[in-house]
Amino acid sequence: MKLVASSAIDVCHFVDGLTGDATGELSLVAHGGERTGSVFVENGRICWAAARGFARRLGDLLASSAKLDKVAMESLYATCQRERLPLGEHLVNEGLVSPAALRAALLEHSTVSLHHLCGHSTVQAEWRARRSGAYSSRFTFSTTEVLARTLAEGHRPLVERAAVELAESFPESFPGSFAGSSKDGELGEYGAAFVRSASRSMPDPIAVRGGHLTVERLLRLGTWATSALDVASALHEHSVFFTASVAEGAFSAWRTGAIVFAGFTGARGPARLLHRRAKARRAESHHGDL
Repeated sequence: MKLVASSAIDVCHFVDGLTGDATGELSLVAHGGERTGSVFVENGRICWAAARGFARRLGDLLASSAKLDKVAMESLYATCQRERLPLGEHLVNEGLVSPAALRAALLEHSTVSLHHLCGHSTVQAEWRARRSGAYSSRFTFSTTEVLARTLAEGHRPLVERAAVELAESFPESFPGSFAGSSKDGELGEYGAAFVRSASRSMPDPIAVRGGHLTVERLLRLGTWATSALDVASALHEHSVFFTASVAEGAFSAWRTGAIVFAGFTGARGPARLLHRRAKARRAESHHGDL
């Protein structure tokens, strides 16, 4: 299978369209025919992305996490090559890196690589299936988690603030995705943060929390939230909180500075979110009086 990818959105859309057990490599090739990188997929989830010239970057991230010098790291790398072991998982098994640190390093390397691969020009991509079993499911990522972190590269000053407010607003959700789950699992409660993009008509997701979302559903959520808040803000001068009830629960949207937040909760979720926002405003007001 082949596709033309003009952004990380296209790559993640493609992975969403694979079957839940799909395993293989999506090779990206520039117009001149030069292979520029790959995205590796295990059981329908992204393992990691690699861009040409970035190979040592992941090793440096892992060495920093493990507090290993260059000689020790190269020795471990040689062992993994000889025994055909994934380097990161070997470091975890040896107790040199925590599972959380490995996952963070893989995600950071993958999103920076994908941003580099798809952030500047249109590329050709070709899918090659292979046998599964090379990667542990706990070190794989949903497409929405990868996409949000990749697009966040263009909005770095806002990312930390967005992540904090999402965690406070959706405390029962799990960050990003549920490792090892199928793409057809229950959505549950989820939220996301968006920032308007200068290069796209739709807002960029820069953080996600909870749920088994597809990229299409995530982007539709952002478009709905920004449109609803634009209309509501035109009618009200003050800060707007917008909610829409559905049979399964409720969708809510609000804006904090340049960031738009939106998500799905149970029927009582909007009241909880409004209460949290009221407490935050009172805290800000009190702090301003000090």
